[in-house]
Amino acid sequence: MKKLLLLLLTVVLAFAVVIGTEEAVTEEATPVDPLVVLEDELADLKDRVADLENPQLKAYVEGTVRGRTNFNWKTGFTTSLSFISGPTWRFSENIPEVSLTLNITGSSAITLNNLKVYNDHIAASWYRSEMLGKKTYFIKDYGVWYSEGLGWFSRYDDKVKGTLMTLEFKDFGLSFATVEGTPTDKVAVRGDWDIVTFAAQAKFSNDTVKLTQEYALEASVTPFEGLVIKGGYQRLPLIPNPLNKYFVYGEFSFDLGLLSLTPYVQYANLSQGQFVGLNVEYAYDIIGEDATTTLALAANTEFDYENMIFDFDPETYSLNFVGASLSRPGIGSAAVKFGMGYDTDVKYALGFLVKSNDWTFETEVADLELDAKVGSGDWASYDYYYPQNILKIWGSDVYGDIISDPSNISVSGSVSITPNIANFKPSLGVSASHYFKTGAADPTEVSVWMETKLYDLVNFRVGFDILPEMDLNARVDYTISF
Repeated sequence: MKKLLLLLLTVVLAFAVVIGTEEAVTEEATPVDPLVVLEDELADLKDRVADLENPQLKAYVEGTVRGRTNFNWKTGFTTSLSFISGPTWRFSENIPEVSLTLNITGSSAITLNNLKVYNDHIAASWYRSEMLGKKTYFIKDYGVWYSEGLGWFSRYDDKVKGTLMTLEFKDFGLSFATVEGTPTDKVAVRGDWDIVTFAAQAKFSNDTVKLTQEYALEASVTPFEGLVIKGGYQRLPLIPNPLNKYFVYGEFSFDLGLLSLTPYVQYANLSQGQFVGLNVEYAYDIIGEDATTTLALAANTEFDYENMIFDFDPETYSLNFVGASLSRPGIGSAAVKFGMGYDTDVKYALGFLVKSNDWTFETEVADLELDAKVGSGDWASYDYYYPQNILKIWGSDVYGDIISDPSNISVSGSVSITPNIANFKPSLGVSASHYFKTGAADPTEVSVWMETKLYDLVNFRVGFDILPEMDLNARVDYTISF
C-alpha cells in the first residue's frame, strides 16, 4: 500500500512539473501579433486626432494674491486686494504644443497676453505688448529685479512695446519677428548658430508701408570658451544728416592660477565709449570645523582712451578700484574698497561695509534676533526707482566715500524677540539708524514694532515711529502663492 501511494505521488509531481514547464515555455515563446500592435497604435492615433479636433483644455492659474489693510495715523485706512504677481493662466491637457498666457484685469475682463504654438521644427508666438530689446529694473514694492522683452538687441533698440509676433524655424536656427507700433512698425530677423548669433531690424511707416531708413544690426561671436566678441551698427534718419552709430566690444575670461582675469576693450563712435580694461578676482575658502570663511579680492582698471583719462565714480567704485572682503556664515562680513581716478588730477575714494549675518539665539522661552550694519554712504537716501543706485541697498556692496568727508557714515541695527506662546507668537522689536554726515536732514530714525501670525494664519503688524517724527501704523495682511 505504501509503495502504491508513493508511486501515485511521484506521478502527480512529474505531471505538475511537465505542465509548469510547458506553460513557462509557452509564455516565453508567445509571438507578438503585429496586427494587434497596429490596431493599438491606430486606436491611440484616433484618440489623438479626436483630441485635436475636439480639444479639452484644462486650465490652471499661477500667481500670488495678497489682501492687506494698513492704518496710518496721518493718512487713515488703506485696503487693497490684488495679485502681487500674476495671475498667469495656462491651458494644457491633450494639446502639449499650445500654451496661452492671460491676465485678469477685472472681475470679468480677461486680457490675452501671449499665445504660443510649437513642435519640434517650428514655433510661433503672439504677444499683446512686447519689445525686441530688453529692459531690467527694480520693483520697489516687492524688492525684486524684473526683466521684460525678448532680448534680441542689447543696445540698438528703442525698447518700445507693440503687438509682436515671432516665427522660429528650429531646424535652421532662424527666427523672424514683426512689431506693430505707432507710428512705425518693425520687422526683425535673428539667427543663432552655435558660436554665432545676430539680429537685424528695420522700421516701416505703418501708414504708407514705407521704410523709414532706420536700421539696426547686432552680432556676437564666441569662437571658444571665454572669448566673446560683440558688435553693432545703427542708422538713425536724422535731419538734415543721418546718424550712423557703431561699436565693437571684446572680452576674454580665463583663470591664471587662483586668479580669474577678464581683459576687455571697446571701440565706438559718437561718445558711446572707447576704453580698455582689466578685471581681476580672487577667492579663497578657509574651511573651519563649523563654517567656511571666504576671502575675496577684486580689482578693475579701465582707461578711457577717447578722452585720455582714468574715469572714476567716487560713489559706486566702478571702473577703477581695488577691494577686499571677508565673510563667514553665522558671523557676518566686512568689505572695503579703494578707488582712484585721473583726469586733470588724481582723485581718491575709500568706502567700507560691515554687517552681521544670521545672529539668532534660540531658547525654550523665546527666540532672539539681532542685526547690525555700519558702512560709508547715505543708505537711507536710496531711491528704488533708479536701478543704477542699487548699491545703496544695505549690504549689497560698498558705497560712499569717507576720504572727502569722514562723517559720511551710516549705522543701522535692530533687535527682536519672539516668545514661544501657543497660537500667539508675537515678535517685539526696535530698529534704529543714524546718518552721521554733517548737515544731514533727519539723520536719525527710530521705531518700535510688534508683528505676529494670528492663529498661524493672518499676519498682523503694528509699529510706532519715534524719530524723525512720531507716527503710528498698523497692518493686517495675508499672502498666498499658488
